[in-house]
Amino acid sequence: MNRLCVVLSLGLALAPVPPPPEAPPAEWVEARSPHFHVVSDARPKKVQDVTRKLEEFRHLLHLMFPQMRLDAPVPTSVILFKGTKSFRPYQPLTPEGKPLQSAGFMQPGPDRMYLAVNLGAPEPEQMAFHEFKHLVLRLNFERCPLWLEEGLAEFFQRTTIVGDDFKTGDWHPGFWDLLQRNKLIPMEVLVEVDHRSDYYNVEEKRKLFYGQSWLLVHYLMVADEGKRQAQFVRFVELLRQGVPQPDAFQQALGTDYAGLHRQLRNYLLRSNLNLFQGKMTQRLEMGPVEVAPMPTALAQAYLSDLWLNSGRVDEAEKALASLAQAGPAPPEVLYRLGRIALFRNQLDTAEKHLREALRGRPDDISLRYYAAWAVSQNRLSGAVEPEERRAAATEVIELIAPVLEAKSDFPDAIHLLVQARLARDDPPAELIPLVERARQTGPRREDFDLLLAHLYLREQRWDDAEKLLQAIANEPESPNREQALAWLNRVRDGRQGTMRWGTARGESSEPAPARPAGEPVEPPPAAAPGSPPEIRYVRGTLVNVACAGEGAVVTVQGESRKGAPGKTLHLAVRSLERVILIDPTESGQKLDCGPSGVPVTINYRVEPQGPSVA
Repeated sequence: MNRLCVVLSLGLALAPVPPPPEAPPAEWVEARSPHFHVVSDARPKKVQDVTRKLEEFRHLLHLMFPQMRLDAPVPTSVILFKGTKSFRPYQPLTPEGKPLQSAGFMQPGPDRMYLAVNLGAPEPEQMAFHEFKHLVLRLNFERCPLWLEEGLAEFFQRTTIVGDDFKTGDWHPGFWDLLQRNKLIPMEVLVEVDHRSDYYNVEEKRKLFYGQSWLLVHYLMVADEGKRQAQFVRFVELLRQGVPQPDAFQQALGTDYAGLHRQLRNYLLRSNLNLFQGKMTQRLEMGPVEVAPMPTALAQAYLSDLWLNSGRVDEAEKALASLAQAGPAPPEVLYRLGRIALFRNQLDTAEKHLREALRGRPDDISLRYYAAWAVSQNRLSGAVEPEERRAAATEVIELIAPVLEAKSDFPDAIHLLVQARLARDDPPAELIPLVERARQTGPRREDFDLLLAHLYLREQRWDDAEKLLQAIANEPESPNREQALAWLNRVRDGRQGTMRWGTARGESSEPAPARPAGEPVEPPPAAAPGSPPEIRYVRGTLVNVACAGEGAVVTVQGESRKGAPGKTLHLAVRSLERVILIDPTESGQKLDCGPSGVPVTINYRVEPQGPSVA
């Protein structure tokens, strides 16, 4: 095998491997390294080894790509499961509710990022690399086609580090053999695969998708001694600029899908492949990884996040309630019960749990953020009198301020702070620099674009507002497109001197606050016991369907009316079969799990004793 001594930037994912049977889990332990918090039921020595390898991999990426962001604005926890028995309950689910066959996964959360790895699977250290690369991609790319994300992850997963020596991009014999025996996926199909596709959710097709994604990235990065590297980097940059994939391939690589398909088939005929290898210019300076016993209740609290962040709220609530009943609940359990109460729209209960948790952990950043969110939902959003509104807003600000003093790049906390200061009638000019800095801390977020556009409008900075709003309006699949178009009309009226932006609460049309994973479902109206459920309907855009078993949470962005942004509804659905979906554009789209963008009218029934149910 030829050796290519080059260093390049990018990639990570999860490989479907059949895990062996596993013995009952041991006691839980906890480890902390400079960049990771680790929770595991494995032997301490194994935990130390994997943690150090993960730090070495992060150090290598830092040396290779010094401009790349490697650390999330919130903590990163790594859950190392001893084997399949303890890992299986937390595996991601397919749209049919079946466990996705994988040996690890990366799960983002509003207050903590998670990497989960099954140590009982082959090469668990490389699986940890894979999942960390997913995290890095998320931190540095706003949108990434699934084939590119998984191909880069698989490419960098094949990394070994011994002392100062490293090699990465080694060939994958399993993928190579699989691709030799099977017909390649047509390129026009490969590039359109998403998390709802059979090529991602059906095991045999999934293997082929991962293999061909790896092959394509390997070919573009290292084939023929890396002569396509510059073209590949150009291709990625075009994607980041919003250029469609067919045009990006043609502009950067000078070929279409058919031509690239032929090149891949020819690549499979080769007997020698290149890889990257070299010496790290700076060795990782790191002390020993200390491992300590972890209380079971605390470990289970972290594990419940894997359910909670993926929409499996009932499972998380059941586990946490059991922990709370077993004895005095630690702050970590109360905090998560508070998040669930927020999701259930039980605002008094949420605030009670979060306040109680804060007494035990007054400096906890996540706790303060969610306590502030509970106050904003429970008292600020419903305040009528100006003094009542300002008092609630001040309470939110006092809870959030220490968060931003400790973690100035916590974007959701900044968003909530700005909303509270607007509610307190603080001058928009004071808030603009805060939002502008927040937009520079990570990949683009449309909620921050809208918030900043709102502030620009308040300050009559028409050109600045128009630039942000037009970028959103130009994206056909954006759930915020209608709101951006409505606000562009405000820009036009403002330039003509016909718009009056009042300061009264009902006149400001303030953008909706950023929604954390635990935002409450649309609350039901008061109803007399025994009264029939109320039927409502909402017309707008279907944003997302977060499936969990037979049920789901359906997110709908209501259409704007008279220039005011529509309301965002989060509807709890016990069964997708109970959803009445009317497609005004007759697009033929179905109600599938995952992100969407189809215009819809959804009729839903409001039950007297619970959240809105479709």
